[in-house]
Parts: sequence; structure tokens; C-alpha cells
Amino acid sequence: MRIKTYLLAATLFAIVLPARVNSQSPGSAPAAQAPLPTVKGILDRYQAAIGGNAAWMVITTRTLTYFRQVDDGPAVTTLKSYAKAPDKRLFVLTLPDGSVRRDGCDGKSVWTEDAHGLREQTGVGLAMRLRHCNFYSRLQPVEFPDKARVSGIEQVEGRNAYVVEYSIVYSPDAYSKCLLYFDSDTGLLVRQDEMDSLPEGQLVQQDFYDDYRLVDGIRVPFRSRDVINGHTILLRLGEVKHNVPVDDALFIKPAK
Repeated sequence: MRIKTYLLAATLFAIVLPARVNSQSPGSAPAAQAPLPTVKGILDRYQAAIGGNAAWMVITTRTLTYFRQVDDGPAVTTLKSYAKAPDKRLFVLTLPDGSVRRDGCDGKSVWTEDAHGLREQTGVGLAMRLRHCNFYSRLQPVEFPDKARVSGIEQVEGRNAYVVEYSIVYSPDAYSKCLLYFDSDTGLLVRQDEMDSLPEGQLVQQDFYDDYRLVDGIRVPFRSRDVINGHTILLRLGEVKHNVPVDDALFIKPAK
């Protein structure tokens, strides 16, 4: 998940000069700034850029193999991702010491199994994690378009991007703030920030997406850089498989 603290919009001041006949030539007035696109316009363009709704909806399972590197360290590990529509997901991470961590979601529960044992998400933490188990989250990256707004244009890796932002409130002391950056030229999602705030602390994450490639009619980012509470994780996508059989048993929480 990701976040970015929201900056207050800077106040713009205009200097108004007294009108004078022939004081300015007709062409000297500053050009009006182009209006920002709507949230719907940005999302429609993004969905078209990644292949379109029809191409995505025929895909019901996805298996991905990533090569993972943390903080530019020498160790490169493997991360396998299994997903099945509408809301099942499993990540299997092999750590440098050979141990394995599994993070799973069966659509109702979210669990983690590693060398420390089995842990299950509950309460607000569960609600936050379930949001990210949506199989079509790449097609529908803005979860609540009617509550979102286009806040401006910012630079991402030297390119202009429209910023779409929205918040999700779970309780008076638990919320998520989300910012999504869509390249103004290509329409692609190039950055996603989220801050998840809980009574016990905050998780701040920024994700940068690059190297989109066409696979089975849809466009997928083959490189991503995740910055999580100050640590950088580099992911390179090595293999993509769509619509291969994936057993539901894979996502079931292990017995304690």
C-alpha cells in the first residue's frame, strides 16, 4: 500500500493593473491554462491504453514470476504471484536464507505464514488488505471514482502526470489516502502512493511502474520500484501466464 502526505495547495496571487487604452498589444495577454481532465476521462484513457475492458475480462487467472532486490543489495530473490478472479491472491517469497514467506487471500480472510508461524489479519487491517485482493485492480485502480478528484499535474521521472486522489475512512482513527499518477502523454499509470494509518502506526508506500509490455492483449508493467517506509524494493517481471488452471486450495489459510 502507499501514501503520500498531502501538501496544501499553494495560493495563487494575481496582480491587476489599471486598464489603459492601448497599454498592451492584443497578443500579449497570458494564455489560459488548459482545464484538467475529469477522473472519468483519465480512467477511460488509461483502460484503453492497457488493452481495454473486453481484453481484461476474458482473463480469470494470472501467474507471475518476479525477481526481487531490496535496497540495491546483492541478493536477488524470487517472488511468485498467483491470482484468481474475483478476489483470490497468493504471494510466495523465497528469502535469501532459503526460507519461504507466503501471503494469501481467499476472498474473505488474509493470512501470512513464515518462519515465525501463521498470522491472520483482523479488523481494519483485514479490510485494508482485502482491498488489494481484487483480481481486476489494475484495470480499476481508482476504487471510488465518485469520491476521487484530479488535484493537478506533477512530474514523475521527468514526465508530466495527472494526479488523482481519494481517501477511504474505516473508522475515526483508521484511514487510507491514495494518489495515482497517470502519464499525460500515454495515459498509463506510472506511480501510486498510499498511506495507511492505524492506531498502532502508519505504512507509507510509493510504487513506480515502467516498461509496459503487451501480453495476451493487455499491457503489463515489467518493472516496478516500491518504496516502503524508507526501503526500496525493485521488481523485474520474468514470466506472465494467463488463464492457466489455479486450484482454489492454493489460497486457503493453512491449519495452525
